[in-house]
Amino acid sequence: MRFVATIVLVALLAGCLSTHAEVLTPTTAGVVTKVARLAGRNVAYYLTSGQVVEVDLATADLTRGDAGEGMLLLTGTEGGGRTWLEGLYRNTAADVPGGCFQLMTTGVGNGDSIDFSNGLRLRKAPDFDPGPASNDRYEFERVSFCINHRGEVLSYG
Repeated sequence: MRFVATIVLVALLAGCLSTHAEVLTPTTAGVVTKVARLAGRNVAYYLTSGQVVEVDLATADLTRGDAGEGMLLLTGTEGGGRTWLEGLYRNTAADVPGGCFQLMTTGVGNGDSIDFSNGLRLRKAPDFDPGPASNDRYEFERVSFCINHRGEVLSYG
């Protein structure tokens, strides 16, 4: 029985590591004000900054989800050239700063950034608050990160 449990654990860990082998750093971050469907499966995301991001949903990596109005859009390009995107919901908890978007994952500090278990790498804000974490290790279950409208990590906890 112990042998089977060990094999299952190793297989799960191998699957997690291989799923997010590439570090994804966003090239665009912004709050979505409008989503417009274009020809085919193309979508235009209008951001509060005035920027418009067009994505072909037929070829994009949507494993992290999509973004709708009021959400934070993070997007970039994988090493193979495919566009990826992730949408983060606004965190409406009473104890978080306004304009905070929630990222529920774990991570490890990497200098002025955090490498998240979901494959993302985001920069820490200049006034980043690590909360209950120590040694740049953010491993508590059900604890979220607060991400600002620029895609920077404001706090953990």
